[in-house]
Amino acid sequence: NACKYAAPQSRIRVGLAPALQDGRAGWCWQVSNQAGPAGLPEADRLFEKYYRSPGAQRLSGSGLGLYLVKGLLTLLEGSIHYEARQDQAIFSVWVPDTLSAR
Repeated sequence: NACKYAAPQSRIRVGLAPALQDGRAGWCWQVSNQAGPAGLPEADRLFEKYYRSPGAQRLSGSGLGLYLVKGLLTLLEGSIHYEARQDQAIFSVWVPDTLSAR
């Protein structure tokens, strides 16, 4: 998504660092990019099934990618968060080191 929706010729930043969440050890990936012509998505709808921001309607896609990622992360006891800061889309994905015994 960062490659698809980033401003042309802009830099996409990817980072990985150990991180605690609710006292659990894990890893946090962070991906950020400058918003492209489609603009920034609506934060409160971003992970809805079939959601496409108005500016993204002319690009290919079904609006399932982030919905599926969030579902998979729920199964893995992880999380995904989105933040728009200035003209940047920032996604943070956290996964635990180990799964809890259920």
